[in-house]
Amino acid sequence: MGGERVLSRNVIVVNPLGSMLAHYGRALTQNLESAGMTTTVLSMDEPSASGGSRLRWLASCYWLLFHARLQCARHGGSVILAWPMLGYLDVVCVRMLLGRRGLVVLHDPDPLVRAVGYGRALKWLARRLNCLVVTHSDEATRVVARHGLQRIVCMPHPVLDRSPAKRPTELRSVYVLGQYKPDRDIELMESVARELPDEVSLRVAGRGWPEVAGWSVDSRFISEGELETMLSGESTVVLVPYRRFFQSGIAMRALENLVPVVGPADSSLAAVFGSLGTLPSSQEPQAWVRAIHRAFDTDDQKLRAQLGRQAYASSRAWKSVLEGNMYSHG
Repeated sequence: MGGERVLSRNVIVVNPLGSMLAHYGRALTQNLESAGMTTTVLSMDEPSASGGSRLRWLASCYWLLFHARLQCARHGGSVILAWPMLGYLDVVCVRMLLGRRGLVVLHDPDPLVRAVGYGRALKWLARRLNCLVVTHSDEATRVVARHGLQRIVCMPHPVLDRSPAKRPTELRSVYVLGQYKPDRDIELMESVARELPDEVSLRVAGRGWPEVAGWSVDSRFISEGELETMLSGESTVVLVPYRRFFQSGIAMRALENLVPVVGPADSSLAAVFGSLGTLPSSQEPQAWVRAIHRAFDTDDQKLRAQLGRQAYASSRAWKSVLEGNMYSHG
């Protein structure tokens, strides 16, 4: 058969944040398998979860990448690095180690805090090597393009397509979930709290949060089990009060539990929640309050339909990219 290539549907997902990205990894592998792929997951818990040293964690993660390369050499397929440990250094390493078999998901191409691996020299090298980067939002894609990369694929954020229990209808609770970061809009949250009636419960849960007037704040680390309970049985609406973000994993978790999301209309949320009418028309607090009231009345069936569309879009996009990638190794 001469130089004809045989398409391999093997996909190895390397997850260096095995604790923090556990749910993302499950959603990604489900969407890949729905697209007809066979998946293998190689994961390593991050130092904050394992208690180990950062250097040992990095060494173990790079060994996982090398092991994935050996597996591909034997059986064919592609490798997805679910999160780069060291930014563009890993983008370059994946390109050199795996050629066109390797893809890196770049969730945060412009970190809010100082991070290793995002210097100009590494971005230049990633451009020269024609590295392939996957993003999950138009905002992230624009940042990577400004860095000079040309092989950028914007993919729908993975979600678990499941049948969650019906949301409690008697509750009126608004949750803000996730670790505190400087781009959280506390001023907006306080303004919203003043506008909403007293019977609406306002809660914040996540590590590092300061006090927020009008909100009940739990600043502990929230375990996976606690997060699932909050999403599946306690929250009526999830609020995403960010000034700047690329994508929201919490918003995707809310969708999986049929919980409507209220957040900036000029963000990655628009593609998922825009048709549901739960995004405010402006940054005025009153617009956010109106959006929250609309979210209280969102029909579960609309959310369930959107969940199915998101999962299908993710599966179809990965199928297209990986099959094209597998045919063009080099």
